[in-house]
Amino acid sequence: MMKLLPLLTLLPLSLQAKEITLNWSDSVEQQWIGRHFWQNSYRDWAQKNGRIEVVQPGGNRSAVVTSHAIDASQTFKLSTKLGILQKPSANKTGWGGFKLGLRGQWTHAKTWENQAMTCRGTAAGITADGRLFIDQIKDNAPQLTTQDLVTLTLEAIPSGADLTLVLTAKTATQEHSITTKVPQQQITGMFALTSHNGSLKNNKFDDNKGNKNGQLAHWFDELTMNGNAITATPERQFGPIAFNQFLTSSDTLRMNVQLPPLDIKYTDAINLEVQQDGAWRKIAAATYHQPSSTALFTVPDWDTSTTTPYRVTWLGTGFDGKTYTHHYPGTIMAEPKQSNVTLGSFNCMFWTGFPYADSVSNMKKSKPHILAFTGDQLYEGAGGYGCIFGPYEDARLNYFQHWFLHGLAFRDLLANTASMTINDDHDVFHGNIWGEAGKAADMTQSGAANQQDSGGYKMYPQFVNLVQKSQCGHLPPSPDQAPVKQAIETYYTDVRYAGVSFAVLEDRKWKSAPKNIHHNQEVYNGFFKDPDYASNASQIRKDSAHAELLGKRQEQFLETWAADWSDQTWMKCVVSQTAFTTAATNGLNIKHPWDRYDDKNFPEAGAWPKNAQIPSHDMDANGWPAVARDRAVHIMRKAFAPHVTGDQHLGSMIRYGIEEHDSGSVAFCVPAAATGWSRLWMPKKPGILDETFIGKLNGEGFSFDPKHYCGKFLDGHGNKFTMLAAANPQKQQKRQPHSYYDRNPGYGVITFHRETHDITLAAWPAYAAPGGQGDEGRPYAGWPLTIKQTDNYNKSAKGFLPTVSLGNSPVVQVINDTNGEIEYTIRPSGDTFKPRVFDTSSLYTLRVGDPDAETWHIQQGLKAQAQ
Repeated sequence: MMKLLPLLTLLPLSLQAKEITLNWSDSVEQQWIGRHFWQNSYRDWAQKNGRIEVVQPGGNRSAVVTSHAIDASQTFKLSTKLGILQKPSANKTGWGGFKLGLRGQWTHAKTWENQAMTCRGTAAGITADGRLFIDQIKDNAPQLTTQDLVTLTLEAIPSGADLTLVLTAKTATQEHSITTKVPQQQITGMFALTSHNGSLKNNKFDDNKGNKNGQLAHWFDELTMNGNAITATPERQFGPIAFNQFLTSSDTLRMNVQLPPLDIKYTDAINLEVQQDGAWRKIAAATYHQPSSTALFTVPDWDTSTTTPYRVTWLGTGFDGKTYTHHYPGTIMAEPKQSNVTLGSFNCMFWTGFPYADSVSNMKKSKPHILAFTGDQLYEGAGGYGCIFGPYEDARLNYFQHWFLHGLAFRDLLANTASMTINDDHDVFHGNIWGEAGKAADMTQSGAANQQDSGGYKMYPQFVNLVQKSQCGHLPPSPDQAPVKQAIETYYTDVRYAGVSFAVLEDRKWKSAPKNIHHNQEVYNGFFKDPDYASNASQIRKDSAHAELLGKRQEQFLETWAADWSDQTWMKCVVSQTAFTTAATNGLNIKHPWDRYDDKNFPEAGAWPKNAQIPSHDMDANGWPAVARDRAVHIMRKAFAPHVTGDQHLGSMIRYGIEEHDSGSVAFCVPAAATGWSRLWMPKKPGILDETFIGKLNGEGFSFDPKHYCGKFLDGHGNKFTMLAAANPQKQQKRQPHSYYDRNPGYGVITFHRETHDITLAAWPAYAAPGGQGDEGRPYAGWPLTIKQTDNYNKSAKGFLPTVSLGNSPVVQVINDTNGEIEYTIRPSGDTFKPRVFDTSSLYTLRVGDPDAETWHIQQGLKAQAQ
């Protein structure tokens, strides 16, 4: 507990360091308060009237100073002017002033990013009724009678391991001070200007960040920092260029630059410059798109064979009214045209893992050439500040608060690594989403789950579009850019990088809502309430035969993509939000299968749980609708394409089946970066294993007997799939917090081998990376797994066509003459390729050649021959 000291014992401060003053110009008015700050939150602060103001009061509204920090072993002095804009009806319900020694929460509490988001610390300021306090309120604290304009000063002198603090508040008619002593470590670190609405407990204010509609609001001006303790931290600056994403595809560079919510009139230019011969040269200019706060560069004829340093340059007016230039640097690496291609993948960034420091650091060690963020880059409750659904402008600014956390966590990776990003349900403030071609959800329904179950989008269409533009704007334009209902735009596309062609899909946008298909059944949160009907997979399949998954437009795109191997494409891969099977078991509440597993119910390491459950019939995953799912899997396998996905939180490796087990692609569901909703694959009945498969289960590190949860299964919708590996949550002893590590967070790394066309897939724990020692150098048990390109279409052959010589690495295409359907297209590896066919009663056309030169050797009317 801090000790109250007499003022007479304090010696004058000797402040020798340069004084730093931040002064807001009365000529600038916008939502962003300047590059020196992280705003909690962007909706709640604004620069106006020559100062910064809390425009929406609530709990812990803080302007965190990121440009400087305090080393409390030295002297310092902070000073600011402040006043009350809006006073609460009842006194003693909040305060304004400084918050010091910011501390984080959850897993990565010691990172500055987490500390800025969480913003816990020692408060020093003035209560709503005028009482001065440091950390806790004293009954005899001096009190101001007015707070229209107060100069608040905090001075500090170190003494041993402690720090003597003096807080002085001065108005035109009053001046009061209090003094106390605290440990230095309690004050060291970042600090903030704070306006807080909250109640008192044990003479301390609560955190109360979820309070969105407080009454007490402050303004601040002229923040002055002085003393040897003030250290500059310019690397923490966030804006005016906050972060960026870029991608090279088909020799075109697209770079999407994210800025804070600036007013467009303060931006004069946004340019892209590259370094050539030791000098910077402008190669492109971009226009600021105010709704999404982005600027998009498109540079055709990009030289993908050369590594190129670049910088994004912003020229405009700063918070102080002065014109200045901000440079944001990075490097665009050459595409690996002669070597393997490595894809790194993240998904599901639940805020308790923010800023995912271990995963980000370990991903760098994996040296990916390109990244895939497959959705849920944000969650609605991020940082404790909650989610605002309307009106539109409030929702837009609230979205930035969430999305910018993603930028803080990944901006170093993104500045130097090509990336693909697609958004999922939480990115548009949904728990689950069945898009139904962009229709509006029925918001008259009671509760979020019922609104979602009605199908369509809950949020404003312009909100959905700005989310897509900010997250997916650097992807190549969709081949069909016609909007869906409500003028919601599309972004599904073909990304071509270093000879690998990625089909980037939107597997939510056209998906039917189960409630609108199964009219006679009660559906809640994507689950049937009737357990008897839920277990009748054949009836569900029949009743949902007309339901959509990808929709006709994306199915046609996928057909075209599967057959197009131009641009020297040698490998295909599908990237989408979630898996085309439901590879999870139910929660523990049989009557409420939508309930999750609590951490306390995780199995002990090495023990199979007694509470193992049946396969889940969750219709948020893409095991439903089964008929449309089969179409999607069938088209995908025509390209011999693996499937990289996320969303399910449970890291898993599965192989899809249609007519038979293992007849479709291998799918890699990458573990969540951090999990709030745990899923498990712990079936009551073991899967079916063949001898070949058993031989693959001899890897190290299995906590359970893999023969129990690996093998051939049917999911809750009757879809055939083979579980190859699963990173099931379990109680661990080594790492804390258990609420993070026991849920098995991590990331995925996929290597496409150019010479052999093999594919190596690995699910890595957040704490591990190649080259680490012991379990910190091993992926999750069952990984890495290496498959052949041809494993992605493993349907049993009925016959074969003539063997093809592969001397010039040709593309091979097989067409069924009976129905005109392309059976498959592939650029095989090796010296020869023997095309398989699946119907001996049909005749076939065999095309072998070079699609870039448009030269083909065509054989028609071929009959299938036995092996």
